[in-house]
Amino acid sequence: MGRRKAAASRLEQARADHAEAERKIGRLEAERADALLADRDDVAVQLDAELEAARRMVRVHRDKIVLLEAEAQREATADQVRRHAEHIRQVEKLGDNQITAVVKVAEATATLVVAHREAIAAAERRAAAWPWAPQDHGAAMLTAQSVHDALAREFFRTSRVPFLGGRAGEKPVPSLSGATCSRPTDWLNLPEREAPLIEACKNAMQYASRRMRETAAASVPLAVNGHGDAAAATIVELPAVPPLAEPGELAGLLKRQAELATDISPAGEAEYQKIVARIAALQ
Repeated sequence: MGRRKAAASRLEQARADHAEAERKIGRLEAERADALLADRDDVAVQLDAELEAARRMVRVHRDKIVLLEAEAQREATADQVRRHAEHIRQVEKLGDNQITAVVKVAEATATLVVAHREAIAAAERRAAAWPWAPQDHGAAMLTAQSVHDALAREFFRTSRVPFLGGRAGEKPVPSLSGATCSRPTDWLNLPEREAPLIEACKNAMQYASRRMRETAAASVPLAVNGHGDAAAATIVELPAVPPLAEPGELAGLLKRQAELATDISPAGEAEYQKIVARIAALQ
């Protein structure tokens, strides 16, 4: 036997058959009435038999419709369950894809943690190898916090997606965890303004080299002659010694330097450079 048709399609046909049977009954009743009025009793008897059969057929169609309605409801429920199960499988497959992506994030994070700790260890070794001034620690990237801050700015530079708004369906894209802008007032939507991490590190190394040479040049008072006779040492011309700082001047300069860090106007930049030069002169 072939597969039975769906109850929903059979129900539609049963309703059509029921309506046709009702119309047939109407025609037969009209013909029977005409036959009776015309004294054609034998025809009326025949039509009466046909009417009885048609009425039984209407009852059959009606019962069939009731049964098919229940069957169609069961099939619809089963189909809904199947669709729901398929939807669940599709969502679970998307979950598998997400797990694959998160595994990559976890692996990259583990690699990043190792590299981050190596960078901190290298910075701390450099910090211990020279008598740095307090203000050099951050500028020369000599502390764990300065390495952390540089990485946070790199996260901001590489992952920040400015939210402009005004477009249908636009959604904010979250930055990497810990992403921080160095100038949030001015650069929050301009991540490309941040210096790349490698460039920031190179700048810190150049700053450190310059500071060490400045300190060394200012701290060598004598040059011993080729015979190694300390008594016959020759005085070497030294750079002019910068004036001593007034009490509290250095602290005030450092505070003003921090205030000017967010001022990118020409006047602010010029004053910032003067502050930097004065701080360097006082070290």
